[in-house]
Amino acid sequence: MEQRHIRYLLSSLVALVAIQMQASAQQLPHMVVCITVDQLRSDYLTELEPMMSQGGFKRMLQEGKVYPSVRFPLTPIDGASATTSIYTSAYPEMHGVEGRSVYLRSKNKVQPTLWDESVHGVYTRERLSPRAIQVNTLADRLKEASSGSALVYSVGINAEEAMAGAGVLADGCFWLDDRVAAWSTSSFYPSMPQYLDRYNKSDDGPNRRLISGTMRWSPLRSYADQAVGYSSWHKNFTKYYQGHEAAAYKRSALANEEVTTLALQLIRQGGYEYRKAPSLLSVSYSAAPHGSGELEVEDADTYLRLDRNLEQIFQALEEKIGLKNCLISLSGTGYTSYEVPKPQIGAKLARQLSIKRATALLNMYISALHGAGSWIEQVQDGRLYLNGKLAEAKKIALRNLQEEVALFLRQVEGIGSATSAHEILTSNALNRQQRALRRSIHHKHLADVYWSLTPGWYLEEIAEHPSLQRATTTAIASPFVLMGAGVDPKRFDFPVQEATDIVRAISWVLRIRPPNAAI
Repeated sequence: MEQRHIRYLLSSLVALVAIQMQASAQQLPHMVVCITVDQLRSDYLTELEPMMSQGGFKRMLQEGKVYPSVRFPLTPIDGASATTSIYTSAYPEMHGVEGRSVYLRSKNKVQPTLWDESVHGVYTRERLSPRAIQVNTLADRLKEASSGSALVYSVGINAEEAMAGAGVLADGCFWLDDRVAAWSTSSFYPSMPQYLDRYNKSDDGPNRRLISGTMRWSPLRSYADQAVGYSSWHKNFTKYYQGHEAAAYKRSALANEEVTTLALQLIRQGGYEYRKAPSLLSVSYSAAPHGSGELEVEDADTYLRLDRNLEQIFQALEEKIGLKNCLISLSGTGYTSYEVPKPQIGAKLARQLSIKRATALLNMYISALHGAGSWIEQVQDGRLYLNGKLAEAKKIALRNLQEEVALFLRQVEGIGSATSAHEILTSNALNRQQRALRRSIHHKHLADVYWSLTPGWYLEEIAEHPSLQRATTTAIASPFVLMGAGVDPKRFDFPVQEATDIVRAISWVLRIRPPNAAI
């Protein structure tokens, strides 16, 4: 009888231990690290994987759940609109960030999308805040779910991506200023921690190094040429960045390393290890190409430096938190944008469009239909704004005027597409490009007609249309990888097909509701 009682106690203890082990395996991650890399390409990762270390990209690809081709069905698209779409689980038609800049019809000027006169910049002249993001983000949801106890920091090369990762409720948001390359923030957020402030002012900070002329980018090592390839990897290069070249420095691989430096300080000194609620660190990098070719030596070096940056972050997480206690995501932005040299006059494919001449002809055409007047208010980066007051005075329905303008533009050689705002918002028979356009625009910034160049054509008035210069943007296979926190790559089957699924998958692992505009 006594032996039976002992056996019962032992079996109960064994069952209790099993339950505790099972409960431990289901614990929430202590820390979430969301890494976005603007213009990251799955095919480049595949090509360069043999040259990578075991601890960076390769570790994520081998240990994580890999989605090799996530779609970003937007047009136009840039790092700001794509990254905000990731963190909000919504597209610009909902979250409001169509791109880095926006044309203000009421003021007839272009300004940063995140411009906010009610705040002031810290180590920057720009007055920026996340108020333009119309919905909440993953960071905001973590703060809400934890009643404010989650720690949230975001760091990136550009303000737009950093604020997308930070949301409204973050404890800090930092980016490199466009003019002086200092680490900057906004008075919208809590003050910069002292250890970051000291670093920013020190000789090691990016601003001081840029002023001193010590910023130099050379390949990490010698790269042997591929047996078959599109460009030469054995060539050497050295690029120097002086005090007035902050913008150029931000486009270099050195900017990613500076982002890593700040991310490491936040991991080691931010206090993540003391938080009981899952906390978030958002890190935004760039893998934008440095030429018009395919995977040139600068691009290869950028990817291999990023590989080293990821390894450094993983090592710091292991030391401070324990990598098994972290959920780490990696995502691209679904596109690549590269500069195409303008053909010389007389070249066989020198195709140029003067939008000024096209607009003048358009105004003459509308004047012939409805009477003389200045019918075109502004043409800006693929958007055309009509004189609504004149149309109202002449009692012409704006939707009819939009359709007439779109029809005219579609007949202009060099213009690939032209669609009226009314058609975009109301038609149920849109083609794929028009549906992407609908997702990409917000009603607050609505133009009357949206137009695009035929691929291979160039605008004569380049300076007046910065987003339509000679940059060609194309969709590419963009990866998403989720690693750690019990995510078994063989069993994890949350469907991730589009950008809006990324944070939904992360929210599922965290067992919180996704952002409020998740679709």
